[in-house]
Amino acid sequence: MQYGCLKIREKKLLPLFERLPPPLGMAPGGKKSDKKKQLLKMGIKSDEGFIYFNELLYRLMREVYGKIRLNKRMQVYELTTQYKLFKLR
Repeated sequence: MQYGCLKIREKKLLPLFERLPPPLGMAPGGKKSDKKKQLLKMGIKSDEGFIYFNELLYRLMREVYGKIRLNKRMQVYELTTQYKLFKLR
């Protein structure tokens, strides 16, 4: 099944985050290398140089709102959700 997910080129990810207002985006200024490290820590997965909207939104929301410790049941739910997002591509 094709969902026609929107996608963004991997190299345009940093400019996107610089334009988003906090807490979703990154504060203006600062070192570009530090911002790239922050993006790497988010674990955003790319597919042939593209990042799909579903993946980006999931990782962004998890970074901003999901800083909690997960019990085993929630970890399973988390992995199931990630798998479902992957299948939507």
